[in-house]
Amino acid sequence: MDIAKRFERFPILGVMLSVLSLTLAGCGGLPKITDTTTPWTNLGITREFSVDLDVPADKFTVTNLSVRFARHFWPGEAAANSRGISGAPPVGSFSTRPPAAPAFPNSHTVFYRWVATLQGTSPGATPFTIMTPLTRFVVGCTQADTDAQLSAIMATHSANFSTTTPHLAATRRQLGFPGRPHRQAVITGNGFTLSNSVLRTLADTLLPGGTGGLNDAPVLAEPTLLFYAPRQQAAGETFADYRADMADRRSDNDPYSFIGVAYATLYDPANRPLLGCVPSDAWFVHEAGYHMNDGDMILANAPDNQTGTGGSPFPALPPPRGAVIWHPRLWDLHVWTDPAGGPPILSIFEPNTDTTPNNPFDPPRLVNSVARGLRLPNGTFFRPTTFE
Repeated sequence: MDIAKRFERFPILGVMLSVLSLTLAGCGGLPKITDTTTPWTNLGITREFSVDLDVPADKFTVTNLSVRFARHFWPGEAAANSRGISGAPPVGSFSTRPPAAPAFPNSHTVFYRWVATLQGTSPGATPFTIMTPLTRFVVGCTQADTDAQLSAIMATHSANFSTTTPHLAATRRQLGFPGRPHRQAVITGNGFTLSNSVLRTLADTLLPGGTGGLNDAPVLAEPTLLFYAPRQQAAGETFADYRADMADRRSDNDPYSFIGVAYATLYDPANRPLLGCVPSDAWFVHEAGYHMNDGDMILANAPDNQTGTGGSPFPALPPPRGAVIWHPRLWDLHVWTDPAGGPPILSIFEPNTDTTPNNPFDPPRLVNSVARGLRLPNGTFFRPTTFE
């Protein structure tokens, strides 16, 4: 199934309703709407949306033809941007170019679909709509471009950061990732985590006028976090005992294996980070809150109910007992090695959870994860519904 179609909550129902409308209108031939847009994956492609509309003029009247589009997130036809074709006849090829489209940065994800409103010419006919499938593309980048960039950088990261003993202080210093944001607890779906020095100087980067650290734009060669899968369950060890050991902030769980990296930067709902050909809809939010001494988190009480439309609330004062560090909302990106040997995978949770960045409504199957241990609170990570 096409990735974009996974956003369609009830695609078959939509087709049935269209056919039903045509039947009720007492029409013979079926009108057709066909998307002819060339995805804007390189500079030589004109940034416009195009469509072919074929409507029997003796049976239908076209009352509206428009393209609905959005960047980063698909909010549905009603909320998306709309660009109409005025005075559209029932048959022909049409195109429109959104005024801001030439300025869309490379890596921004575009969602769109064409929608036509028709009315049968027979007495008592009611208006109905026909539409093209929801389509997604990445500005300036093909999937091959994204795969090539991520494959190259993850090969480098794997060579630099693979170790079976990342929990040892000497190894962490050698890797350049001395921090343990969740102590030694294994986080379900993510694994054992190491952080670079950015998180150790978090307080400085958040001061008014602060620079560097999490204020900086992300760089592919400089991940913020490293992820490791822990040892496997031992023969004769119950899963309850195994999971308790994984969740223990003091427990060593070697041998570890390198499985992915993360990039983080301060959250601005109006500006998604730019990182090569990483699609803008792959970025998500790591909610503000306290990292606790037991490896868990206490999340901030966000006034926007985790839609990602607002900034970070201030930390609760005094901090809760056992708090180690507080951070505001962060833009977050997780890149994982593919267990099947394919290109790296962009997802909140590691690939064995069967989730993708392209469907915000698809819950992860964490029971399949190679990292089982401490479960962070619901809402620790979420995909914001902000769009442009």
